[in-house]
Amino acid sequence: MVNENRLCFSLVLKSRTLDIYATPEQINQWVIGLSQEVKQQNPRAFVISSGAFYWMKMKMIGIYKINQFMKLDKKKRHRTFVKALAAFKRSTMGKD
Repeated sequence: MVNENRLCFSLVLKSRTLDIYATPEQINQWVIGLSQEVKQQNPRAFVISSGAFYWMKMKMIGIYKINQFMKLDKKKRHRTFVKALAAFKRSTMGKD
């Protein structure tokens, strides 16, 4: 199920705003395409790179999947996995 709120966004222009609704298949292209256009118009602008965007998206999907697994895991088998993830996070803190 797709959260419909995440498929809507607004472009704020000098004289007006442009409200856009993208389909789930289009949203990645909108984010990457607009980022590249902003960077082309202003090389000093901070925009997310395509690679960083996809890594962030994979991380969010992974967190969602882990949370779903933990909710469904009645025997609490996830605890070892969660401890391993916590140890990994502690060992990589500050390396971003």
